[in-house]
Amino acid sequence: MINDNVFTLLKDRSNKLFIDNEFINLKTRDAIRYNDVNNFEKKLIEDIKNNKHFLFCCDSAKTVTNIYNKLIIELSEEEKKNYILITRKYNPIKDNENKIYDFNINFKNKFVFYSPTITYGVDINFENSQNVYLYMKGKSLLPSGIY
Repeated sequence: MINDNVFTLLKDRSNKLFIDNEFINLKTRDAIRYNDVNNFEKKLIEDIKNNKHFLFCCDSAKTVTNIYNKLIIELSEEEKKNYILITRKYNPIKDNENKIYDFNINFKNKFVFYSPTITYGVDINFENSQNVYLYMKGKSLLPSGIY
């Protein structure tokens, strides 16, 4: 996280490189808070029915796994290929011989559910915008970490 202390540290350095962030400004995007897990799950189901792919991050591996299993239970094996679950126990990135190296390719047109296993270092920039869902129980991450 960048704050004034970072700029103070860099101020007297001779070799500096500042990069302008050219990504979409999300300040105009609405964030919706669901206080009822049933309403939250209904929104996920609605996106799935409308084939609106999303990323779903949760600070609890147990919770994300339960929701994932609930949503895929009636799907065919072929349909399940469009759903990716990533937790410490189930990690296709580590377990697969053909490791996922480019999330923009491997997660494109997928419904991705993940826990704190991939907190930092993931940069996903799809051409078309999609919803991102956060489910926080306050168990393992600070808000800045899950963001």
